[in-house]
Amino acid sequence: MNIEEYFDRKVYGYTTGSFKNPIEAYPTLKKIRKIGFKEAVLIAIKDGKVVSGSDSSTFANLDENFAPIKIVNVSGKVLDRDGNKLPASVIWESIGENIELGNMQCLRPIGEYSFNITDGDLYAYTASISGFYPSANHIDLTKENAVSDIISDIILYKVSDLATANIPLKMNNLFFASDKFDIEPESQKELQRLAEFIKINQDYKFEIGGHTDHVGDESYNADLSQKRANAVLNFLVNNGCQRKALIAKGYGNSKPVTSNRKILELNRRVEVKVFKN
Repeated sequence: MNIEEYFDRKVYGYTTGSFKNPIEAYPTLKKIRKIGFKEAVLIAIKDGKVVSGSDSSTFANLDENFAPIKIVNVSGKVLDRDGNKLPASVIWESIGENIELGNMQCLRPIGEYSFNITDGDLYAYTASISGFYPSANHIDLTKENAVSDIISDIILYKVSDLATANIPLKMNNLFFASDKFDIEPESQKELQRLAEFIKINQDYKFEIGGHTDHVGDESYNADLSQKRANAVLNFLVNNGCQRKALIAKGYGNSKPVTSNRKILELNRRVEVKVFKN
């Protein structure tokens, strides 16, 4: 079994492998902890026996690698727009290390999810089910602050509902450097999921809308938002989407979602709108 299967089956004691040097074991131990195990132990063995003294002295100065870590539980419900629970799939990933950490089907009970992550990394999680636009978000645990468990319900929308109700959806895991329109590498999976969704739903058109905050020159912001929208459109075309199904539009600072100066970053965003052909 792999590490994830051990965790899913609530098996808490097993051997991950043999390492000549303890340093070689750390990537495996780190993955174990990220999945949610609270302890990971190295055991020194010689001639088939657990040893101590000089044979295990190489472990003496490795305390920093076993510093206490914070386990954060993320849980909630996956719902449609009417509040009905959905048997969606949920995956969670390390954005910093670009690896999938786990996945689950929301079946027991239906429409509810729960997973564990640890501090010190940037994470993404995505809920999806056939016929609905997938919803993704991220959690930043890289900062040194107190982090408690997170409860977050996820709303998924049918493609037809997005088109008829003109509902814009923010791309939460799309990242640009400040004042730039180059897409950061951490955005790849979010964009790839959008590309696959567009290719499946060929009866619809998709508008990529770029938005900025009001800081700076208005014409500069309009130009930046258009360039960011264009960057997303170009990625989608390069990944197999039909150009005729896509519209890129820069709104600048004309459509803010908040006027609160403390959270102006919410106005800097890219949204997707869906239209029936």
